[in-house]
Amino acid sequence: IFVKAAGSRIRLAEQQMRQRRLNQFIERSNQDPVALQMLEQFGQNMLSAKTLQSKADVVSWSSDGSFLGDCLTAVDLLREGVSPCISIEHPSLWDSHSSNDIFQQWLWEDLFFGLEDLCTALKQTQTSTGNLLDNTTIVVASDMGRAPTLNSSQGKDHWPYSSILVISNASEGQRSIGGYDEGFQGRAVSNDVGETQLTSDLFGRSLLSLWGVDILNGERSIFDV
Repeated sequence: IFVKAAGSRIRLAEQQMRQRRLNQFIERSNQDPVALQMLEQFGQNMLSAKTLQSKADVVSWSSDGSFLGDCLTAVDLLREGVSPCISIEHPSLWDSHSSNDIFQQWLWEDLFFGLEDLCTALKQTQTSTGNLLDNTTIVVASDMGRAPTLNSSQGKDHWPYSSILVISNASEGQRSIGGYDEGFQGRAVSNDVGETQLTSDLFGRSLLSLWGVDILNGERSIFDV
């Protein structure tokens, strides 16, 4: 009885807090552009919450916390249209500054086995416009760069440049863009316009352009070089 009552009080408090926040956005929206944006986002979030609730019985929430389990849950969410974009974090610790081959060999195996199964599951999931793999872009990236060479302990130290793997039918495949110079600094890419520095900002905007969101502001997509 106590647990049920506590749950009921928590739900009521959450509803009251949400209503207060909504009222604040409404009151400020006429004078504050940021409040207006927050109000619009609030409405979108409420619609997303209702969508999520309606899919509770058709999405598998039984992931065991593994990378593969989370990938298969992501396929369910994409299939049901719960979200157009899903972020999955590999559950293991990659931050090895020594003995890279020993610590990371099985991590790479787990990552690529998971990616292979993810692609298979996406391909086997049909939609009105084909299968999910044909309409999904997979991006494999790290939150920080790693040095191109091993250190004295046979590990990898932090580095201001990094590599990203993109799997997408929206872009020409099996090619590398960019690289390192003799000092292991990021190399610009040359095209008919000039040289393009491969920054994280440009990568993000180029990625959005693959999905039809053009915010390149006249710059050329890195996928077009």
